[in-house]
Amino acid sequence: MTFTANIPNTGQSLGSTQKAVRDNFSNYNNTISVNHVAPNSTGAGKHTFSEFVVQASDPATAPNEITLYGKTTTSGNTELFIRKDNSGNVYQLTSGTPSSASTGYTFLPGGIIIQWGRTNSGSVSFPKEFSNVPYNVQVSSLANGISTSNLVNISNSPNPTSTGFSVNQGTGGLFYYWLAIGPA
Repeated sequence: MTFTANIPNTGQSLGSTQKAVRDNFSNYNNTISVNHVAPNSTGAGKHTFSEFVVQASDPATAPNEITLYGKTTTSGNTELFIRKDNSGNVYQLTSGTPSSASTGYTFLPGGIIIQWGRTNSGSVSFPKEFSNVPYNVQVSSLANGISTSNLVNISNSPNPTSTGFSVNQGTGGLFYYWLAIGPA
């Protein structure tokens, strides 16, 4: 079925355009039902999910509007963005697939990555590279169930970097827990 615009035309009777009018209503119903609760159902007209056509650039917004949209980033991934009213600031809401593993990372809206892990080595490679040197890296250690944070520190040769860091090991055999926050 296709949509027929401008029916009935001036001078046409409704009877002569009945099929086209019915086809248009059927087309609307089929289109709306793709990601909305169907007419005559509880919650009719509400979204069941939202899909976005990927935008080539950030769309403009008018006063008192906010836009949620998908856009392909320079890394080639399609991500979710939000733009504040009156063509205000653009904020990236997603970035890749977060990892909830024991050594993992997540992305925060606005371009921040938090990464974490545990190692018994003096060298740590971040699971996801930061775009620049992290803002902060915290390291603590645990030996026999007792926190030994005063026995560990980050070495200075040059440290940390966007890809990792090294620790000065205070006592052998310790596990080091680390947390890093930095730019996406």
